[in-house]
Amino acid sequence: MENFSRSLEQTIAFILGGGRGQRLYPLTKFRAKPAVPFAGNYRLIDIPVSNCIHSGVHKIYIMTQFQSASLNRHIMQTYKLDIFREGFVDILASELSFNPAESGFSEGTADAVRKGLKHIEHQGMQKSYVLILAGDQLYRMDYRKILRRHLDENAQVTLAVLPIKRQDAERFGLMQIKDGRVINFKEKPKAEDIPPEWYRGERLYGSMGIYLFDLDFLKEVLYNHPEWQDFGKQVLPGVIAGGGSVVAYEFTGYWEDIGTVASFHEAHLGLVKKDPVFDLYQADWPFFFKPRFLPPARLLEARVSDSLVSDGVKIESSEIRSSVIGIRTLVEKGAQIEESVIMGADYFVTDSEGGSGFQCVIGAGSVIQKAIIDKNCRIGRGVRLTNEHRVQHEEGDFYSIVDGIIVIPKNTVVPDGTII
Repeated sequence: MENFSRSLEQTIAFILGGGRGQRLYPLTKFRAKPAVPFAGNYRLIDIPVSNCIHSGVHKIYIMTQFQSASLNRHIMQTYKLDIFREGFVDILASELSFNPAESGFSEGTADAVRKGLKHIEHQGMQKSYVLILAGDQLYRMDYRKILRRHLDENAQVTLAVLPIKRQDAERFGLMQIKDGRVINFKEKPKAEDIPPEWYRGERLYGSMGIYLFDLDFLKEVLYNHPEWQDFGKQVLPGVIAGGGSVVAYEFTGYWEDIGTVASFHEAHLGLVKKDPVFDLYQADWPFFFKPRFLPPARLLEARVSDSLVSDGVKIESSEIRSSVIGIRTLVEKGAQIEESVIMGADYFVTDSEGGSGFQCVIGAGSVIQKAIIDKNCRIGRGVRLTNEHRVQHEEGDFYSIVDGIIVIPKNTVVPDGTII
């Protein structure tokens, strides 16, 4: 037990948050993907950071690259670990160097970690471990279980894996497992290219993008192979082909990659069901978020069903079904909101009498169906965001339609009477 506790103390987490997030556009128009607001109160980055803290992993680096200002601000304002333990949540931003061969920008997940390793080389850590995580996934996981398996198997690399169906194969890195060890790995192969011996009945094993490495081994691999830019495409297949000790840790709980607008919307609809597969209300494993001093939600003659309503919200004589209403939102009289995500606002505005006015407003009589309204938006009165013609993809002056979902970008004002 003492050795395990010491190993846990020597575990460092790298949370990757630097990709462009193109599949989640326009939610990533002004922010990094892990900074996208989630479930009214949170941001996506709060999921892996909370999992780390609950698991006893207190040395956490978040690696950023694109549109990182709001993510940096959120981390700085949210995570302040106490001074009586050696813990931190720190930002590692892409940076230029004097080496003309380095652009400063990372070319893939492995390249990002390679550039981040130099910041931990002089911390005096002996036998250490690096936990590599994504910043845009929804799940609860106790990383101590991965570390325990890693130590028990004397592995150099441990992968968190999921049993998946054949039709989902092209979304994942797939692997062949024998006696708990990973003996083959291929990143997102086509279904017809999967060897039959990789199947376990009708299922396959997919990578969750969660890796635990021995620090010394990780440095050896990445420094000796500077051409390896991505873990799934190059590092893992290369390590396995080279005889590295790679084991699998099977995870059977809820997991979702929030990588697209459709998956983002679907994950929210799952949260508001009567018996959600993924429940935010778990007392022994809550997700942490930025502390705010907001009044409770105020509902005036409103009809709200199967929805989440955050603090600082005011709903006046409106109907809301199967939706998420984010912080500091005003829903005016006669509005109807269904299967939608309203992210709320970053701040209140001061009205002429010195009180708090709402920056995020859903105007009187407006109808919103199957839409995502980003932060600080003002939806005029009598607006209809319903996509009645079932358009799948479209770019307008102040909106996007992605996979049939209407998205209103951050800070947008939608004029009265608009129909989309």
